Amino acid sequence: MAQTSNVFKLAVASGKGGTGKTLLSTNLASFVSEFDDVLLVDLDVEEPNDSIFVKGLVSDVYPQFKMVPQWDVTRCDLCGDCVDICNFNALVKVGKMIVVYENLCHSCHACSELCHKNALPMKKHHVGDVSVIKSQNLTLLEGRLNVNEEQPVALINNVHSLVNQNWSKYNYQIFDSPPGTSCSMVASTGKCDYILLVTEPTPFGLND
Repeated sequence: MAQTSNVFKLAVASGKGGTGKTLLSTNLASFVSEFDDVLLVDLDVEEPNDSIFVKGLVSDVYPQFKMVPQWDVTRCDLCGDCVDICNFNALVKVGKMIVVYENLCHSCHACSELCHKNALPMKKHHVGDVSVIKSQNLTLLEGRLNVNEEQPVALINNVHSLVNQNWSKYNYQIFDSPPGTSCSMVASTGKCDYILLVTEPTPFGLND
């Protein structure tokens, strides 16, 4: 876990959905807001719902992007090295074309850096938005992934960066993580000081 000075970062996570993670996150944030400013961050970007429990006004919306390659047909010699280097099958050679599947791209820049013809410059690709909702002493950041996107980790990392840039003054920061134990959960909790696990009071819940 990351250790920070003067700032308490708590991630609330669960092995599966429906255990009460969001209910606990929002209630804990509401309690803290009675005596201090608190930042609540909804990192379940595929299905954010903290705003259902936090009544406030949207004060700002921050568009979020990731970097993806853009094929330049005028420079490419169709050597296929970019297709071979991509571990995520985001590039496919079809006839005399290189097809870029932006949803599969992990923004590692390997194809762009490898290309000896500079035929794959990186460009911004909109993946979602972060809304800022104010409710007295409670500030909610809600990350929301675009419906057609398949990679939540890029947006989650962007939200963490946004917190550090604009809301680092908050001594209490609560991160409502996505359910499960996938890459998105790891990205959500990796920069926090502690993780609070919410589970069902059953052997099955303990196993999760």
